[in-house]
Amino acid sequence: MKYFTVAFIADYFIGWTGGATILASMFNAVTTAAASRGGGVHLLISNKYLPEHLRPADGAPIRAPSTIQASGPLQALLECARLKEIIFYGDLERAVRDLGISVIGPSGIDLGEKFPIPWFSYIPDFQHQYLHDLFSQSERIARDRIYRCLLENSVGVYVNSGTVASDVERFYHGAARSKKILRIPSLVATLPRHGDVDSVLELYGLQSQYFISCGQRWIHKRHDVIIKAFNDFSRKNPDRNMELVFTGETTDYRDPGYSESIDSLIKDSEFSDRIRVLGIVPRVNQLALIERSIGLVHASLFEGGPGASGALEAAMLGTPILASDIGPNRELTIGTSYFFDTLSTAALCNLMERVSVSARSRTDSTPALYSPSETAAIELTAGLIMLESFRGAVT
Repeated sequence: MKYFTVAFIADYFIGWTGGATILASMFNAVTTAAASRGGGVHLLISNKYLPEHLRPADGAPIRAPSTIQASGPLQALLECARLKEIIFYGDLERAVRDLGISVIGPSGIDLGEKFPIPWFSYIPDFQHQYLHDLFSQSERIARDRIYRCLLENSVGVYVNSGTVASDVERFYHGAARSKKILRIPSLVATLPRHGDVDSVLELYGLQSQYFISCGQRWIHKRHDVIIKAFNDFSRKNPDRNMELVFTGETTDYRDPGYSESIDSLIKDSEFSDRIRVLGIVPRVNQLALIERSIGLVHASLFEGGPGASGALEAAMLGTPILASDIGPNRELTIGTSYFFDTLSTAALCNLMERVSVSARSRTDSTPALYSPSETAAIELTAGLIMLESFRGAVT
């Protein structure tokens, strides 16, 4: 049997931290499965992410250790994916040929209908169809065009949730009838545990009781709802001295002024000294912060799949999740989740009170939801499911 080799292309997924962690989870799972079946997996990324003087003039792929210097989403990918090497390419088709790649895993970049080997596409969500005010007409048209090309030119499309799968069929009914619409299997993350969580709290100057919200400061994540609900909670509970912690990027290209408005909202808050914006933090530190928090708050208007913005990690660490009542959030079937009416600061404030009253002490390290062996078994199963679909596209 011919040696079967899968390649994942990172370029699209390193556009945001959530994408980087999705790619890392798929890569880890398929790598584990391929090793058990005598196959191989490569991670490819355009050499435009290299300093110009390191890019080969002939566009040949080069290999680099996973210890390359990086920041932002690329750093998150390097922290989460179990990499032995990264292959930087100049000419993708040449790289695929030189490496003997059999199939390309889910890609958010349209490789075209004439790409020399089978490839799968990835569609994240349909925000532009539901949240029109966050996109210009030209952006909505362009996104629709890209998604349709991804669906039509690939052998199948991967999505993160049943909600998005239904939307693919709804918006591209004709094209969807002849394509496989595949869900990324439930991926349980392998979580590196910090040996001294107290030292992490000390590093960031945090008290023992706080809510946390993780994720980029996109408009649809509704940081403003979280802040207003926290202000109401603090007024009702003046003796609790609870804090609110934000991690993640603080920009949104769609509205550069939005981040400033959030900063102003924090500054003008009577509890501004209790609201902490930490930005991007190392993954092991973020996990420690989630683990020790009273609850993880996830107020998003829209998501492509369950477990976004740290919710999966919170579920696995036993941290309660306070989530907006949207379909994909409801699809997270592990952990303890409480749902509030989306955009209702009063409903979120009430949940904060409920969770803070019933919260168990988080001064000691809590056990993981799954043992290492259970996590490995779940990851292997997910990887085998994906690997089987990849083999089916080749044979």
